[in-house]
Formats: sequence, C-alpha cells, structure tokens
Amino acid sequence: IVQEQGMSIPEIFEKKGEEYFRNLETELVRKISAMDNIVVSCGGGTVMRQCNVDEMKKNGTIVLLTAEPETVYERVKGSHNRYIKELMAARRPKYEAAADFVIKTDNRTAEEICLEINKRLKIDDN
Repeated sequence: IVQEQGMSIPEIFEKKGEEYFRNLETELVRKISAMDNIVVSCGGGTVMRQCNVDEMKKNGTIVLLTAEPETVYERVKGSHNRYIKELMAARRPKYEAAADFVIKTDNRTAEEICLEINKRLKIDDN
C-alpha cells in the first residue's frame, strides 16, 4: 500500500483518511488470500473488518502473536506509536475471535516463536 500510494501509512491517514486506507487494505487482503505458501504480517487494524478475516481464513491460518503492552512499548518506543494499552484492549476481542491459535511472544526470540507456530501447524522444521 505504501509503495502503491507513494506515501507512508500515517500520511495516508492524514491526507485521505482511515476509511480510504482500510479500503485499500481490504483490496490487498483479497489479492493476497488467493496466494499459496506465504506468510503475511497484517497491520493491527486488519482484523477489525470481518470481511478481511473471512478472506484470510479461506486459504490460511490466522496466528495471533500477543505481548503485554509493556513489551509492545519497548518494541515501538522509537516510533510514533499510539496509545498502546487502549488500542490493544479495544482490538483484543476481534483479534481473539479471528485467531486460529494464539502465541504469547513476551521474552521469546523470533526463532522460538517460529518453532511454536511450526509445532502448532504440524510443520516439520527440518
């Protein structure tokens, strides 16, 4: 979306509005959901639209990676972040409803998280 629009997500929000961005996001989810053997890291608001969740579930598994607000803050504190606790609390019910399974990421390496996902998906990591 950033490449296609030639501006950052905050710029898209500022200049064209969130609804415009969310419509672009939904179009992209539809395109991606037809692809095979890919991993997609969605933005935090993607699952707030049920049509996006439905599209993703057609051809994939939704994994919810969780972390405590303090962990999220540590990860994003150098960026222009938004009210983390409130945003996480507001989105949590939709995230959990969309997820096929949940993996806590606090104090875990990327490798440990990937191994857990592989185990849950029954993928041989060799």
